[in-house]
Amino acid sequence: MPASETNATREPLPLLLLAGVPGAGKTTVASHLPDAVVVSMDDFYLAVDDPRLPHAGSKPDWDSRQSVRLESLRETLEQLLRGEEVSVPRYDMRRSRPAGSRRLSPRGAVAIVVEGLYVFDLQPAGAGRVSRVLLTSRIPRTLWRRLRRDLREGRYPASEALTQMLRLFRRYRTYDAEEAARCDHVVRHAGDWRATAEKIRALTGFWDR
Repeated sequence: MPASETNATREPLPLLLLAGVPGAGKTTVASHLPDAVVVSMDDFYLAVDDPRLPHAGSKPDWDSRQSVRLESLRETLEQLLRGEEVSVPRYDMRRSRPAGSRRLSPRGAVAIVVEGLYVFDLQPAGAGRVSRVLLTSRIPRTLWRRLRRDLREGRYPASEALTQMLRLFRRYRTYDAEEAARCDHVVRHAGDWRATAEKIRALTGFWDR
């Protein structure tokens, strides 16, 4: 049977959309989900010199929905759901621009996982089973992880990273409540990555054999 016919008739892999504020632990938790194709929304940010990038005052507004190429992310996801191999950009956070790419294949995977701040906005065509999971964490823990990440990536100097951390707290005070209204499960992450991943596996049932 031709590959195109195989892809057209196969059942699409289950899809996990994993949302949460920056620093909630989405990327690390997703890495503990076995046999999954993991796509990060962060790799679809606009370059810092892209005229479409929104600004808050004189600074790029990286927390805006418009700072992410959501349509490109949706198209990539639809390719994976059709069983196709895709090329996914790699985003260099230090330079604030794409830098190269990587290949992802759904062959042999158990599920597709897309993690990011606004992944609940995605409505991909061709999806089968979909589970929307909101990852939450205690505010001090979340802010500390965000601060460490910003310093590690070198996007901001230390003083500005602290300002960004406080700005994050103000901006996302209502995020969890808003996203909880449109998710299937809310999972509290207390710091144990494997335990949190196991809880997600149990709730979705995607990894049941």
